[in-house]
Amino acid sequence: MKYISADEFLKQDKEIQKVFLDWWKENVKQYDLFYRNFKGKRQKYIVIKSEGYELETLTLRNKKISAGRDAWTECWNIKCIWDIVPLLTEVNLIKFIENNDFKILEILRGKYTDKWYIKISKNNEFDIRNFEGFESLLESLWKVASEIVN
Repeated sequence: MKYISADEFLKQDKEIQKVFLDWWKENVKQYDLFYRNFKGKRQKYIVIKSEGYELETLTLRNKKISAGRDAWTECWNIKCIWDIVPLLTEVNLIKFIENNDFKILEILRGKYTDKWYIKISKNNEFDIRNFEGFESLLESLWKVASEIVN
């Protein structure tokens, strides 16, 4: 599964990170991924059950800190956790854009380039914005989502 890396997420200003994190906490779904710090290292988790702010997660093995176990489950109340870094996928980013009153009008791959082009409108109005993206759809959606937060 492709997702925005924790390093890329943490490059954003703290205010922008907070917007994405608050949105993610309200919209977290089964199979979403996130990182947390565990014993001074990043540990990856996958959500296996989500009920409101209560999550049941499966810890994805990190050989440096797992003490020989392949995986284990944990339960969390994500309202009480501040060091989460959501690993946002293309689907997460599309939902984020749409939940912020934007409608995606077009997502096109360039005819003569490998770049993605995304056209959005605000509240179905004539405020249409065009974005020239990157060779990766994920990176292109991340660019759009980051810019509408600013």
